[in-house]
Amino acid sequence: MRLILFSALFIVGLALWGVTSTVPAVQAQTPSDRLTVLIIDRGSIQSSQEYIDLINSFFGLFFKLKEGQPFVFIQLDDPTVPLGPVETDRTDFNDVRAQLDEALLATSTPSVGLAGTLAEVYNLLNGLSASAESVIYFVTASDAATNPVDAFDRLRPVLNLHVEAGWPVFTIAMPGTDPGFRSVLKDVSDTTDGESYSLTVPDGMRDFADRTLRLDGKGSLNKVGGGTLDPDTVLEMNLNIAPGTDKTNMMFFKGNQVTAFRLKNPGGFEASSGDRTSSSIIELPNLVMWELVDPVAGQWQMEVRGIRGQISAWVFSTNKYTLGLQDFGAVPVGEPTTITAFINDNGTRTSVEDANLSAKVTAPDGLSIIHNLNDAGVEGDAVPQDSYYAVTIPPLTAEGEYRVELELSWPGFEHTIHARGSFEAQSFPNLSVEVEQTELLQPGVRTKIATVFANINGQPFSVLTEDITLDLATNAGAAGNVELVPQSIITQGRAYMYDLFYTPGAEAFTTVIMRLNLDYAGRTHLFTTDTLILSSYLPTPVPAQPVLVPVATTVPRPTPAPVPTTVPTPVLTESSPPVALIVVLAVVAGIILILVVFWVTRPTPYGFLYNDEGEVVVDFSALVRPPMSNLVSRNAVKGTEVGIPGLEGVTFTFRSSGVFMSSIQVAPATVRVNNQPLIEERAIDDSAWIGTSGRLYNFSTTARVRTEPQ
Repeated sequence: MRLILFSALFIVGLALWGVTSTVPAVQAQTPSDRLTVLIIDRGSIQSSQEYIDLINSFFGLFFKLKEGQPFVFIQLDDPTVPLGPVETDRTDFNDVRAQLDEALLATSTPSVGLAGTLAEVYNLLNGLSASAESVIYFVTASDAATNPVDAFDRLRPVLNLHVEAGWPVFTIAMPGTDPGFRSVLKDVSDTTDGESYSLTVPDGMRDFADRTLRLDGKGSLNKVGGGTLDPDTVLEMNLNIAPGTDKTNMMFFKGNQVTAFRLKNPGGFEASSGDRTSSSIIELPNLVMWELVDPVAGQWQMEVRGIRGQISAWVFSTNKYTLGLQDFGAVPVGEPTTITAFINDNGTRTSVEDANLSAKVTAPDGLSIIHNLNDAGVEGDAVPQDSYYAVTIPPLTAEGEYRVELELSWPGFEHTIHARGSFEAQSFPNLSVEVEQTELLQPGVRTKIATVFANINGQPFSVLTEDITLDLATNAGAAGNVELVPQSIITQGRAYMYDLFYTPGAEAFTTVIMRLNLDYAGRTHLFTTDTLILSSYLPTPVPAQPVLVPVATTVPRPTPAPVPTTVPTPVLTESSPPVALIVVLAVVAGIILILVVFWVTRPTPYGFLYNDEGEVVVDFSALVRPPMSNLVSRNAVKGTEVGIPGLEGVTFTFRSSGVFMSSIQVAPATVRVNNQPLIEERAIDDSAWIGTSGRLYNFSTTARVRTEPQ
């Protein structure tokens, strides 16, 4: 008895040694911790040659989709003897594939059931320290007779273990699978956050391929063509391959028929000759895969011949170009924002000719707007041809996360490259100005003209005095002296409330602009206030008018008559002007004097309009205007005077409190200020954006020095 037991143990050990010497051992591998486990129900597949052909085609497709990833193969009836882990790109993978085919055809044993197999897989992945990115696939063709009877309630405990580990189970049912078991498989996938597929030809295999590519972030399948073949039919299809394509994989899903393929490059040569492209082809019963490496960009031609049956052609490509979004940290709400992106060619930033790069920006409320980026040094791009693509977008109105989807495309090619990113918009520090006195300022007299409040969205925010700079400009004489004095120090010289004092140097109009410049939220932030216009012109005193008193003269009386005498009415002499005329002249003189004072004290037009290329298109102070317009409306400029299409129906009004735009046209929405329709009157501050007729213009109170790129 002891001899028999020893002999049995020896035979088992020898068998195990033979298995481990021909199959890659689990312990001998050191692959990535991201594993793909493929459970095969070979007992159900062996019942039909059609199933065997289909599973072989599925293997070829699966290994191409997950090329380079490590696999572990487990048979449902013998889960304790895995094959792998093994990477699909290793040099001897063909030998491993041959072992898998042999195992698939080997005599199967009674199934231990899906619950027991998933338990073995759980122990295996734990022993290999597999990451949460590992996935499990189960392929079966079980009918009512071969169904490994596993009710969902029996599967639930082991499924909970996989859910905790983060290992989803994807189930794949081949034609003929029992409908009741299909329902169980779907419940398994839904519970573990996996997916369930039906492996039919061509639709099932195509759907599986497309979904797997999307889940792995490799893109998606694009249809090339398809149709029904017969012995006398030649199916011709065209394929446009975009510039920068690294690999193109063409997939033909078909019935189990003989099919012949021809492929020509854009020059008309066969893909196997006359072309620098290296190619490879894999032909399987239900699938043909043709891979082109570094293909020539342009239109390729395909010809397909066969006996009969349906064929469907699809393609997916990988491109050597990748996209990236430049991260500048959070951006301020209410200010124009510049989006900057770049294109990488195998890790090196590059410019791509004849291509379009766009950014789809989605706001927190779900509204999306597409903007085109450029590398031409305009519309927000600082330096042309520096391989940074940029665009300046209008001010953002809401706080929160903005999603950005970059898309690189070529006109005439269906291929596009996508990348996703995001940025955060939030309220940044700003200055609120409460004006107290801006007119009738006396030269040499220090006067408080405003209170300045540093805040974030209305909440006090303390800053240093040196964080605020003051810019002065005057139209005559000395600019005077402006002072910013904190009302109370919070800590270390910081305050949030300041008094603004001004001492005029002479009678003049003076503009004051305050700029807040500091580091906030990981970036340098600059906020500029509206222009404050100060007047130190004093009103011209009106000379006192003398009061004229009528002088009565004595008229000689005739000799008294014998009738009663009366006192005659006094009469003014010709040298004394009438009182009514004097009053009228005084009133007219007063009105003229008031009009003259009003005309003199009105500010003259000032500021500039820049186009989207940073060029001055309107200099308000240098406008040549008709004499009557300059006299009657000195501080108001009609849109017809600036010569910009689309602004004919607006008026620019310059007041001591700022610059204003008003609309006099029927459809005011054709002109927008800071992306808001111009309705009636609206103040335009420094750096305000004015849009009309599809163009953007930027208003500035000061001239800008345009620097040429180095």
